[in-house]
Amino acid sequence: MLDANGLVHPYPKPLSVRINASRVTEERPVESLGGRAGDRPLPVALIAFTSYRPGVAWALRPCTAGEGAIKLLEHSVAARSRPEQVLAAVRRAATDAAVLEGDRGDAAEAASALLSQQMAS
Repeated sequence: MLDANGLVHPYPKPLSVRINASRVTEERPVESLGGRAGDRPLPVALIAFTSYRPGVAWALRPCTAGEGAIKLLEHSVAARSRPEQVLAAVRRAATDAAVLEGDRGDAAEAASALLSQQMAS
């Protein structure tokens, strides 16, 4: 959830985690996976638009802030009802963020690569 300044607000809800390789999921708090739920708005540092492709190696390419803002706008529910506000928020969010797009394989590998990307920024 982005505010008018492009800051992302925490939305702490349990994560749906798949049990083994099945489609069955269970709800788990982020803390159960070693994470920490946020408690204040922060600037967006990394935006990744990925598509899962089985067996594909990590293949994301950098995008411009403008491309990131447009893609965020495409995924915004409120874009039709409040276009000016949403456009301003996604522009601000994407301005200083690293934006990546492309195919990815396994989720664990992708998460590790995204965290490594963020650490390098």
